Amino acid sequence: MKKLLLLPILSLALWNVSACADAVPLPERNNLAAGLRATFDPAPNYQLCKDPGDALQLTDGFFAGAESTGKPNETLWVQKQTVGWANPRRPIVISFDLGEEKEIEGVMVSSAAGSSNVAWPAAIGFFVSPDGKTWSYAGEVISGSLRHGLPPSMSYSEHRFVADGLKARGRHVALCIPVGGSLCFFADEIAFYEGPSGKAAPSLPVVGNLAAMREFIYRDQVALHTLRRLKLDYDAIGEAIHASSLAATDKNRLNGKLEALAAACAQPPGGNLSGFSTVIPINATQEKLLAIHGELLEKQGYPPLFLSKIHRNGYLGWLAAPELTRQEPITLRYRQMSGETRADLFLVTNASPEAATVTLSLEQPADALDVAYCPWTDTPQLEPVATALLPAEKTGDGWRFSIPPGLTMKVLVNLDGSKLPPGRHEFKAAIRGTGTADLPVRLEVDLSPVKMRKPGLHLGMWDYVNGRGYHAITPQNRQAALRLMRSHGVDSPWGKFSDLPMPGPDDFDAAGKLITENLNFTLFDQWLELWPDAARYLVFVNVTRQIGGVRIDSPGFEPRVAQWARAVADHAASRGLKPGVLNLHLVDEPHTDDRDRLFTLWAAAVRKAAPELTLWCNPTRVAPQNAPVPEVFDLPDVLSPNARQLVQGGRKALEFYRGKRKEGKALELYLCSALAPHTDPNHYYRMLPWSGWPLRIQGVGFWSFGSTGGLASNWNAYENANGLCYAPAFFSRDDVTDTLQWQAVREGVLDYEYFRMLDEALPTAPPGLKQKAEELLSDDAIADCFGGWTAIDNRDWRVSSGQEAPDLHREKILQVLEEIATRSAR
Repeated sequence: MKKLLLLPILSLALWNVSACADAVPLPERNNLAAGLRATFDPAPNYQLCKDPGDALQLTDGFFAGAESTGKPNETLWVQKQTVGWANPRRPIVISFDLGEEKEIEGVMVSSAAGSSNVAWPAAIGFFVSPDGKTWSYAGEVISGSLRHGLPPSMSYSEHRFVADGLKARGRHVALCIPVGGSLCFFADEIAFYEGPSGKAAPSLPVVGNLAAMREFIYRDQVALHTLRRLKLDYDAIGEAIHASSLAATDKNRLNGKLEALAAACAQPPGGNLSGFSTVIPINATQEKLLAIHGELLEKQGYPPLFLSKIHRNGYLGWLAAPELTRQEPITLRYRQMSGETRADLFLVTNASPEAATVTLSLEQPADALDVAYCPWTDTPQLEPVATALLPAEKTGDGWRFSIPPGLTMKVLVNLDGSKLPPGRHEFKAAIRGTGTADLPVRLEVDLSPVKMRKPGLHLGMWDYVNGRGYHAITPQNRQAALRLMRSHGVDSPWGKFSDLPMPGPDDFDAAGKLITENLNFTLFDQWLELWPDAARYLVFVNVTRQIGGVRIDSPGFEPRVAQWARAVADHAASRGLKPGVLNLHLVDEPHTDDRDRLFTLWAAAVRKAAPELTLWCNPTRVAPQNAPVPEVFDLPDVLSPNARQLVQGGRKALEFYRGKRKEGKALELYLCSALAPHTDPNHYYRMLPWSGWPLRIQGVGFWSFGSTGGLASNWNAYENANGLCYAPAFFSRDDVTDTLQWQAVREGVLDYEYFRMLDEALPTAPPGLKQKAEELLSDDAIADCFGGWTAIDNRDWRVSSGQEAPDLHREKILQVLEEIATRSAR
C-alpha cells in the first residue's frame, strides 16, 4: 500500500470554507466570472453537448438542467448548454482571467451525475493565481459544500455545489477536477462570488504550475472521500430518525447523539493513512454513526439479531433493514445435479449499538458446506456494496463472523454436490450470538442422480496475467487470480500482444525472408505454462499498419505477415498445441471501414499461410448486415459480437449472426460496460449465457478480470486513479477474493450446460418428454427468464428483479433430464 502522508490540505479547506451565519447568500453576491471565457485543459470532448460555444456557456447564467429546460426525462449531458468531458486522461482544469485581482468569497459548480456510469467527481479543487502561471490552493469545493447537503451518489440528480465563507484573492481562478469514479464530468454553470473588498486574504499554500496543481489535488482523495462518506451517513441516519414512528422523546435523544458527532464528521483523517481500508466501518466516527442506527432499529422493535431472506443475487441497499416481521426459521434450498456447486443466501441484521460476533453452527458435520459473508465496503462512487465473499472463520461446530452495529450482513452458503450422495438431505443449523437465543436455519438439499459434466461453454476474461500482469493483477497475486479464475470455469486465457513476438525491420533479410530464430517466444512459453490445462489460448495481437517496417500498402506486406503467421503456428505446434487451439485477435472491436480493412488484410494473409491458427473477432457494428467490408465477418473462425450492441441491432442483427452460424462460424458473446461492484449479478453476469442460447454460442467473456480502474486494492476504494472498476473480483496486492458477481458468472456457465445436456438428449427422448424439452429450450422460454433480449444489459443492481425465474426454469430442465434418464434405464 502506498503511504499517504497528508499535508494540511483538508484543514485548510475547512477553515477557509467556514460557515458564516450572517453572510449575504452567495447567489445574491456579484459573480466575478459572469460572461467570461473559460480556458480548458483538456478541451471538452463529450459529443452530445460539445459545440463552439462551450467556452462561454459556463458563465452565461443559464442552467441547462430539467428545472430550466422543462425536460425532466433528459439528462444534463444531452443539453448543448452543458460542457462535458469523456474519459479525460488527467484532471480537468477550468480557468478564468478576472481581469484584475479580486477577493473571492464563494464558488458554485452546477453539475449532474448518478446514472450511465457518470459519478460525482472525487474533488473540485479551487486555486488562485496573480499571473495564471503560479497557482495557490484556496480550498476544495465539495468538502466546502457539505453543510448544504450532498446529492445521492447512485441515482441521477442535478446539484449545485456551493462552498462559501472562502477567503481568497487572485486575478486568475481555476478549478481542478479529478473525475474519480466516473467516465465523465459535466457542468452547466460555474460562479466565483465576490467577497468584501479591502479584506486581507490569508496566506495560501503555493502549489506551482498546472502539473503541480493536479498532483496536489490528487494527494488528498482518501481524506476527501472520508469526509463525504461521513456526511452522507450522518444525513441518511438523520432522515431515518425523522421518518421513524418513534416517540418524540426517543427521536430527540437519538438526534442529540447524532448532533454530538457533527464535529467529528467534519474532521478529516490525519497522519499516515498507510493501510487505510474502506471496509465499513472505515473509522471510529462511522462506527459511532452506525451504533446510532443500531439503536434506532432496536427502538423500532427489532430483536438484537434478526434473520431474513433474499435471493442470492438480490440487491441489499446501504443502511437498509428488512421488514420487521415475526422471526421464522430460515430455509436455504438446493436443487442441483451431482458434482456441481450451488449457493443460497440469507441475511443477519445486528439491531443493536454494539458490534456482534455470531456463529452459524451445525448440528452435524458437513464437508459439503462452505460459508462466506459479505462485508460492507465503500466504492469510489460512495455507494457501499455488500458483494465481496470473505470466508467465515471455521470453528468446531460451524463458522464465525462479525457484524458492525446497525447493519445487515449477507451470509452465503455453498453446497458442493460432489461431496454428498444423490438424494434428499437436510441440515439443521442455527445463528448464535452472545446472549441471544439460537435462531434456526434449515438447509434442504435435493441432489439429482444426473451428474454435471465439465461445462463446454468457453469463458474468457481478458486476464493478461503474464509478465507484470495487467491492472490489478500482479506477480504477487497472480497465483490467487489464477486459482479463482479456474475455480469458476475460465478455460480461455488471454495473452497480450507483448506475449507474442512481432518482427521488426532487422528480423527480415535483404530478400524479405523472416529470420525465424530472431523471434523470441519466451514470454509466450511462460504464458502457456501458467495455463497448462486451458481449452484454448487467445492472444490480443493488436496489429498495426506495418510489419517489419513495411507498410500495409506495400507489396512486401502480405508476405511478411504470412511468414510471421507460419512461424507462430509452427512454434505453437512445437509446444503441443493442436490446430485451432491458438486464437489470434488481430483488431479489437472493428467498427469502421478503416479498422475493418486493417483486419481483413492481416486476416487474409494469416488464413492463407497458417489455417491452423484460429481467427477470433469481436465486430461491433450495430447493423452487421450492412457492413461495407463483409470480409470482416467472413474471414474469422469465431465471431463474438458485443451483446449490448447485438440488442441494439434488433432482429436483423440476430438473424445475421444466425446465418453466420449456419455457415460454420462459432459464435460467442461478450460484455464490457459494467461497474462490477454496482452491477446486477443476475441480469448482467449470470444471464449472458442464457441470452446466447438462441445463437447456440460457444463462449462468453467479460471485460475484464483485473481491470479495477486504477485501484491497487478494492479494499481501499478511495485511493484510485479513476475508480472505473470492471473486475468482478476484489483485489489486494497479494490476494484475490470472490464476489457475488463472480459467483454469478460461474453459475451462468453451469446453467448453459443444462441447456446443452437437454439438447443432446432430444434424439432419444420419448415423444412426450421430447416436446416438453423442446418447449423448455425454445427461444421464447429462455428469453422469458431474463426479460427478453432488450434486458440482457440491465446493469443496475438497485432495480434488479426476476431472479427466481431462471432458478425455476433450470429446475424444470433438471426434472426432464431425470425423467429421460429414468425411462432410458428401464
